Amino acid sequence: MLKEALYFQQLKKYERRLNIHHIRIVHFIPGRIRLKSELWKQNEPLLQKVEAVIKKEPFVKKISFEVFTGSLVIEFQLKEPPPLEIVKLWVERIIKLHRIKD
Repeated sequence: MLKEALYFQQLKKYERRLNIHHIRIVHFIPGRIRLKSELWKQNEPLLQKVEAVIKKEPFVKKISFEVFTGSLVIEFQLKEPPPLEIVKLWVERIIKLHRIKD
């Protein structure tokens, strides 16, 4: 239980970093995470860049996005949350794409 609490505490730190770039974690369940951003609405080129980068990451099974809602779903192969190092890597790569756009 403590391990799980520490995991989600760290996940909240990553979420705050994403929030700076107007990206929210909508939900995070075993096997998938949904992110959403107003900046992704009607911005298919940016979503495609995010998709291209994240789909190369370890454990990623499938990525889908909805340009009208600005939503991105990452499905991963694990039945449990991915290791924090992997989540951190995904967050850093997404933020880097947003910095290039700025």
